[in-house]
Amino acid sequence: MQVLILTNYLLIGVIPPWLQSLGSLNVLEISCNKLDGNILPWLGKLDNCFNIDLSNNSFSGKLPVSFTQMRSLNSNNGSSKRSPTEGSHCSAIKANPPSSPLDWELWLGFSSCCAYVTVSRIVH
Repeated sequence: MQVLILTNYLLIGVIPPWLQSLGSLNVLEISCNKLDGNILPWLGKLDNCFNIDLSNNSFSGKLPVSFTQMRSLNSNNGSSKRSPTEGSHCSAIKANPPSSPLDWELWLGFSSCCAYVTVSRIVH
């Protein structure tokens, strides 16, 4: 499976653990559900995924550092195929909305490349 879109699917609880077995995913959209808990580190290990949308859920905690190591994420919010500079990974996260209480220390530690990962309502 390369594309999994479960937007507005009425999912409740934590991110379904069976998603981690879908290593060939290119697109994962689980936005607009009632998911909560932490964003788990294994999500950042979906090596082929270039679009992850977790927005409009109720996640808590910090965004895992594993997202900084994803090589497949599109730069420039998917608007071009420009890859990150050699030797680095595309590692800045697009927050939605920008005023979301994302872990800004982690955000500021990233490179200037903007990956296409959408998160919202991250609370501590």
